[in-house]
Amino acid sequence: MKKILTGGLICCLMAGMLAGCTATPEPTATPEPEVHQQPNDVVLTTSLEHLTGDWTGVEDLVSVHADASVMVPEGIPHVYRVERGTFTQEEADALMSTLLEGSPLIEYPLSSEAEIRSHIAHYEAMARGDIAVDVDSPQGAEALPEYIQLWQEELDELLAAQASPAPISTEFITGDDGVDFIGGAAQLDNGIHRLYIRNGSEYTDVHLLFYREDFGDLMYIHSFPASEDPDYAAKHHNLSDDTKAKAETEAAALVQSLGLENFVCSAVIPVFFDNHHSITSVSSAAEPQFTPGYELEFTRFFDGIPLSNGGFDGYSTPEDATWSGYWAYESFKVYMDESGLVGVYWVNPYKGIAPMENETAFLPFSQIAEIFSKMIMVVHDDLPERNARNPQPTQLNINVDSVELRYARVTEKGNIQEGMLIPVWDFIGTTEYYENGQLDFSERSVILTLNALTGNVVDREMGF
Repeated sequence: MKKILTGGLICCLMAGMLAGCTATPEPTATPEPEVHQQPNDVVLTTSLEHLTGDWTGVEDLVSVHADASVMVPEGIPHVYRVERGTFTQEEADALMSTLLEGSPLIEYPLSSEAEIRSHIAHYEAMARGDIAVDVDSPQGAEALPEYIQLWQEELDELLAAQASPAPISTEFITGDDGVDFIGGAAQLDNGIHRLYIRNGSEYTDVHLLFYREDFGDLMYIHSFPASEDPDYAAKHHNLSDDTKAKAETEAAALVQSLGLENFVCSAVIPVFFDNHHSITSVSSAAEPQFTPGYELEFTRFFDGIPLSNGGFDGYSTPEDATWSGYWAYESFKVYMDESGLVGVYWVNPYKGIAPMENETAFLPFSQIAEIFSKMIMVVHDDLPERNARNPQPTQLNINVDSVELRYARVTEKGNIQEGMLIPVWDFIGTTEYYENGQLDFSERSVILTLNALTGNVVDREMGF
């Protein structure tokens, strides 16, 4: 449970967290604020409950308003080692035992029956002249019989597989790209489900992907946030509160049955699943039909503190570095609709997590606040130069409304095999982008991340 820091707790926590803080604040104590005068005439007020202040910089192109609650989950942070993980055969067997519910893994064509029939209908409509011919062939309409025949053969193969399922090995095999994987399908009570476990390489992700047929492909589950189309969502994302609660309960039970420790649901996002194949029957004027559901994101917690990616996936690499691969952040998501489980997507599982012995004392939050007031300008100090090349100069209004203590995974530049989980302060809020004095757009995000040990800026996008 998160709490707003009160009394003397934050001073004790930040100044000597690892030395063993035992002081207990009086519940009714009202702390005196600390006022810090900066060299650039910035006045920041930090209390045990809030960070407040208003200041400008970067030739008055950046304005910051802070009225932020300072929040720390219960627990004493540590520093942990972490390693890039892969799935062992034993781990894969355990995952399949739960997800496949005892059903055998079978060989099955990649395309679903609905998808194949949709393609056949699409090309038959071209042949009849119902729609314009659009094929990737210099033969044009003359190629249509061949296209229809190819899809018909794939349909025959699929129907044969449905009639006589052929069990396949659940052992890892090495693909043509040199990467070990397990892949196939299973017939469960609510239909065919696909499963792919792939151990990846320095240039690809390690992932577990399990989904109901028509709801995904070899790499992803086909969904998009309902917030992308509010008007459509208002009409069609009509699931009840009971359905949402049921999704949360069943997703949490699934995570537990998979034997995953320290994973807690951190977000429930209304989504739509793009699982319909209707490329001929739906006119361009017709409203598309998608299946409403939820994406439930699960986050590791250590010491009662969440491990957060700050809204980034970790695929970026420095422009001045020779690319030797990447190690994107771990992500674990469960997808549910009204009928139950749609899929599971686990990317880049962390391994070898262990506390480090040579831990360092934390900086007082008052010092973190001072560093933030300066570095929020430093990270935008190229704005005048960019504006000189831009016919529509940009100004930023930054509103900070929350500051949270979290864990972040960091690495040394170029190291994609091991790193650390360190406590950081995430400054969260909204950035408004103005062009020629007019609001262009705004976004809510982690505005700046500071290492709670050193005060250094942590680049969430790069991971160091």
